[in-house]
Amino acid sequence: MSTPTDRQTAVTTPPNQAPKKRQTQLSAGSSGSADHANIDQLLTKGSIGEDLTNIWSERDLHGHSVLHVASFVGVNNELFDRILQSVKDQSTLKEICNLKSSDEKTALSIACERGHLEIVKKLYDLTDSSNDLYSPIHIAAMNGHTNVVEYLVREKNVDVNSLMNIYGFTPLHLAAQYGRVEMVYYLIDELGAKKDIACTTEGMLPIHTAILNNNVEVLKALVHIHSKEHEVSTVKYYERLSNDHIHINPLLLAIANSHSEEEGVTPETLKASAEMVKFLVNELDADYSLSGNNGISALHMASEVGNCDLINFFVTEKKEKVDQVCDITEDTPLYLAVINCHLDAVKLLVSLGADINAKNRRGNSPLSIAQELSSKHEKFQNINQFLSSQ
Repeated sequence: MSTPTDRQTAVTTPPNQAPKKRQTQLSAGSSGSADHANIDQLLTKGSIGEDLTNIWSERDLHGHSVLHVASFVGVNNELFDRILQSVKDQSTLKEICNLKSSDEKTALSIACERGHLEIVKKLYDLTDSSNDLYSPIHIAAMNGHTNVVEYLVREKNVDVNSLMNIYGFTPLHLAAQYGRVEMVYYLIDELGAKKDIACTTEGMLPIHTAILNNNVEVLKALVHIHSKEHEVSTVKYYERLSNDHIHINPLLLAIANSHSEEEGVTPETLKASAEMVKFLVNELDADYSLSGNNGISALHMASEVGNCDLINFFVTEKKEKVDQVCDITEDTPLYLAVINCHLDAVKLLVSLGADINAKNRRGNSPLSIAQELSSKHEKFQNINQFLSSQ
C-alpha cells in the first residue's frame, strides 16, 4: 500500500521528476509568508486554469497543495470552481482531492476545520473519508461549525451519532471535549444526537470528555439536558450517573485529571481542573467520601495526584479528616502523597495536622516509607529530610 507521500508523487509528478517542495506552511499564522502569499496571488489571477495545472505537483514542506491552501483560505465559489475545472480528468481530480498533507489532512478536512461550507459542498463527493481518523462531521463538530454539521446531516445523510474510526467518539463527544457549548445544544436539540453513547475504547460518555478537558459550561449543559429529559433534578441525575457502575465515576475522573506533575500541565490547567472538581462537589453534590471505591476518598485521590488546591479544599472547606484511612490498606492521604513523591502536598498535609507516624495495615508510616524510599531513590530524599525534621 502506498504512503501518502508515494501516492502524492505518483499522481502529481511527471516521470523521472521529483515533486517540488515549497518553503511554506499552512497554518493560521503562515498567511504572511512569502510563498503563501505567492500561492494566494496565483489563485486570484484572472486566467488561472493553465497556470494552476502546472503547479499541481508543487507541495510545501508539510505536504500542502494549492487545493489545501484554497480550502484553508476559503476562496470564493467562482475561483474554487476554476481550480477544480483546471483538472480535466475526473479520476485524476478525485486523486488530487484525496491527497493528504503530512498531518494526514485532505482539502476537505481543512474546509470542515475552517467552516468553509461552500468548499465542503464541492469537495465532499470527491473525497473518500472512510479511512480518516476524523470524519468531516467530527472535524466540523469539534470546531463548532453548525452550518457544516447541518449540511452533512440533512443533505448528505451523515449519521449524527456516527463513531470515529479508532477511538469511537461521536461528534457530541468531540464537541464536549473542545468546549463547544452551542454545538452541544445544536447536536442534541436540533439533530437528535444521543447523549448516552459510550465511546468504544474507554467507555466514556460526552460528560466524561467535558470533565477531562475542564469544560464546566459544557458539563452544565449536558447535565441540565439530561435531568430535564428524565424529569429529575440535576443533582439527582448526577447521583444516578455516579452510582452507575457501567460508566466512569465523574468525580474520580476529574480528580485523576488534576495531577500536579503531569508533563505539560500549567498552573492554569491545574486551576481549571480544581474548579471542575469543586463544581461537581458544590453544585452537583458529588459524594467526595467515595465510600464505594474501596474506601478511597476524594482527599486520598487529591493527595495521590499531588493537587494542593484540592487537598486544602477538602480539609479546610469540606472538613474532611486529614488522617482518614482507606478501607482496605488503611493508607492516609499523607502516606499516598509520600509514595507518589509530592513534596508540596506532603508539606501541606503536615501543616494541616497529618500524622507522620500513622501506620497502615502493612505497618508502614509516612515517615518510615519515606526513609525506605529515599535509601533507594534520590528523588525521595527531600521528602525524607522534611519529615525527619518534624
